[in-house]
Formats: sequence, C-alpha cells, structure tokens
Amino acid sequence: MSTTRTTQTIASALAVTLGGGALVAFAPATHAASAPVKSTTQLVVSPDPSEYGEAVTAAATVTTPGATPAGDVTFVVKGVSTTVEVEDGKALLELAQPVAGEHPVSATFTPADPTVADGSAAEPVILDVAKAETRSRLRIRHLPRRTEVTVKVSGEHETVATGKVKLVLRKLGDEDFVVKRFGRLGKGSRGLGLGQLDKGRYKVLVKYRGDANHERSTKARTFGFHRG
Repeated sequence: MSTTRTTQTIASALAVTLGGGALVAFAPATHAASAPVKSTTQLVVSPDPSEYGEAVTAAATVTTPGATPAGDVTFVVKGVSTTVEVEDGKALLELAQPVAGEHPVSATFTPADPTVADGSAAEPVILDVAKAETRSRLRIRHLPRRTEVTVKVSGEHETVATGKVKLVLRKLGDEDFVVKRFGRLGKGSRGLGLGQLDKGRYKVLVKYRGDANHERSTKARTFGFHRG
C-alpha cells in the first residue's frame, strides 16, 4: 500500500509530490517579457533646396507606438556625424553653413532602452545647396594723379565673396581707348587704379567671376571727368 505525502515549501514556491517513488517538481508560473515595440524615424531637411549662407535645419521625428521615444538620433551629413538627444519625439540639428553642392543627410535612432523599443533609420535625404546670388558695386574716386575704382561684391545672406574681378574702362567717342585691370577680392572688395585720365566721359564695366559658393555678377557705370 503506497503512501502519498504532500509538502509545500513557501520559501521556494515549489510543490513537491512523492508518489510511487517518483519526484515531481512544479515551478511557479512565469510571464514572458514583452517584445520591444518597433520605432519609425522620419527625416526632413528645410529649406531644401537652399542657398549658400542660408540657415538649414535637419529634423528627425521618432515614433514608438504605446511608448514615449527615449534615446538619441545620430545625424550624418556628408560623412560627419552628430548625435542629438530626442525630446518630445524630435531631434533637431542646425547645419553649419553647408557649401554649395549636394549633401547626403541621414538620421538613425538609438533607443535608451533596447528592451522597450527597437532602433530605426530614416530614409536618407539629399540636400541641394545652390550658390549665393551676388551684387557688385563700384566707387569711383578722382585723386590728384590718378582715378581709382573700388569694387565691392556682396553675397546674399551676409556671405563674403572671394575670387577674381575684371575691369574694362572705355572712353566714349574713342574706340581705341581701352584699359583693362584684373584683381582678386579681399574681404569682398578690391581697389583698381586707372592712372591719369584725360577730360571726357567714360564707361567702366566690372565682372565678378564668382567662386565655389557665389554666382557671377556684373556692374557698369558711366562717369565724366573734368581735369581742374
């Protein structure tokens, strides 16, 4: 005749049953850990297209259904990475005056707790930055022994133009009179001497040839000179 004895051990939460020489242990019920939710990341760069010198912002929006997004977004702009903390589901990065041309931009979300949410990457964006428009201005000064023209080239968005300028001076009514001068801008301006001019009317044409970030521009002006 077999005897069955049941002993409950509260400390171990195991129920052990002895029966027919067999030992059977029952572990307490456990709950499987919840799988991390899938996140999505969207990237917007604005303005796009933009112009050199214009402020450009990259904005990443992170969503995690049923949970508040927490973690960082790593932006990569033309190979240079910057990590920004996600706040209220967004991460913002102001781009530091990107030069003219195309700039690949990407954004990748890394969760603070990978057991809560998965990481995700946004669809990459190509930022197109155009050259800045320019405006050329002339200042003509008649000095005792020479006439001087100062060329100033201003770039849009308060940018400083660099590069070469060409000046052509013609005397109205005299097809044989042509003076040419060449120079390179320094801090956006350049002075060009014309020597001593005879009495008459003149037309000066200045061409700015542009640089890697600035468009070309021209400026013409007619003036009269009367030697005292």
